[in-house]
Amino acid sequence: LIDKGKLVWRTNVMVGKPQNQTVAFHDEMEMVVFNPSWGVPQSIIAKEMLPILRKDPSYLDRNGYRVILPNGRIVKSRSINWRVYGNKIPLSVQQPPSDDNALGEIKFLFPNSHNIYMHDTPTRALFAKPVRAFSHGCVRVENPREFASKVMELDRSEIDAQIDSGESTTVKLKHKLPVHLVYFTAWPDENGRIVYYDDIYGRDARMEKAYSEVAIAEK
Repeated sequence: LIDKGKLVWRTNVMVGKPQNQTVAFHDEMEMVVFNPSWGVPQSIIAKEMLPILRKDPSYLDRNGYRVILPNGRIVKSRSINWRVYGNKIPLSVQQPPSDDNALGEIKFLFPNSHNIYMHDTPTRALFAKPVRAFSHGCVRVENPREFASKVMELDRSEIDAQIDSGESTTVKLKHKLPVHLVYFTAWPDENGRIVYYDDIYGRDARMEKAYSEVAIAEK
């Protein structure tokens, strides 16, 4: 978190897996959602849930998910014949607020065409890993309550009370905050020394190849 050019707060994050890369772009954070529901993306339903549901139709029921028909009616997952569906599934799947919710206790929204946002996670042990590319593209924040206190300009006790209420609440920020999602494999530390990091998405290699091809074409 940068204020007037100075680093005022930082925390570890998780980003997308190499096959689900977090996109680099700029936007503005507009709101914070406490105790969010998770609308499961269609890509996850089709690629990850559907193979399980074809064998075990009650999987979503047991794990606390809701299956929603196009008309808005909520049905049991075991009542659906999942074998008839391919990549396009005319159903929605939602995970209500809970301790196991994939978004954790809180999410930070900066609406964008990539459907990427920041959020908490129940798998907090993964923050101890040296390389943290575990998500489907969104950015998981290690200390979301502290982050919320900073961006909302509220005392930590107020953030705790909002979450502990158990109610799902969306709050607009007093001021929109610029968000910059960037990808660097070299970055200066506090002493100005350049530190190099793993190129987990292989973007440096692709950039080097592009430079090489341009150089050859110019000869």
